[in-house]
Amino acid sequence: MKLYFSKRLALKYFACIASGIFLLTTNSIAQDVSGALVKFDAKWGEKCEKCEYYKGYERSFEDTYTVFFRNTSNVVIDAQVAVQEDNLAWRVYQFKGIHPLDEISAYACRGTGKYYFWVKKENDPELKFPSEDEINSML
Repeated sequence: MKLYFSKRLALKYFACIASGIFLLTTNSIAQDVSGALVKFDAKWGEKCEKCEYYKGYERSFEDTYTVFFRNTSNVVIDAQVAVQEDNLAWRVYQFKGIHPLDEISAYACRGTGKYYFWVKKENDPELKFPSEDEINSML
């Protein structure tokens, strides 16, 4: 899989890709927390009150994809998760102040099973997560 970045993004971000996970790092502080967020589960068909897809007259959750993460480090982190919908757009979530052992989840109502996430130390002023428009244009 090739990822294309705009010149502006290439200058702004240094991306590390490992095992299908897209982590954002710019300095040693960020690198210290790059492995802090770990996927521990993913499920298809989870009921989601925010998803309104109908088959006939019944609400359907069979294509709902939810991915679950845990902060396995001993520091508080911020994270951004993007989950791909079947129309190839990315649904983006930001989480602030994820404490050690805290769990977060992100979903796509009609998902493809693809996700990316970015991690930084809590309130790190040197690192900004990409916007939803930047994510949709580069992934």
